[in-house]
Amino acid sequence: MFQNDGNFIRTAMPVLEQFGFARFQHHPFTDVTALRQRFSMSCLNLSCGYYHWHADDEYVRLADVENSLALATELMPVLGEQRYDYDASQVEAAEPPMEVTALRFPE
Repeated sequence: MFQNDGNFIRTAMPVLEQFGFARFQHHPFTDVTALRQRFSMSCLNLSCGYYHWHADDEYVRLADVENSLALATELMPVLGEQRYDYDASQVEAAEPPMEVTALRFPE
């Protein structure tokens, strides 16, 4: 949802690492993708402490929710009130700045 070597993620990475975010997940169903496509801007979808999404055993860890809230609060002044454009037509040459895992569905 952003260029791997773009200003957006280079600016956000120190804060993400500070709060323990060590990997990204390829998740094809996020609403943030629609925002990126419509407005051509970089986006980030933060994990908010829920696990086993949409399954019978879905649950939330409140400590993870609090960590995500603190991360978002810290990110806002770091990223500032500027637009970080995203041109989806550009070929991505850089490697992702973190490990990327695929979303796994139960069989």
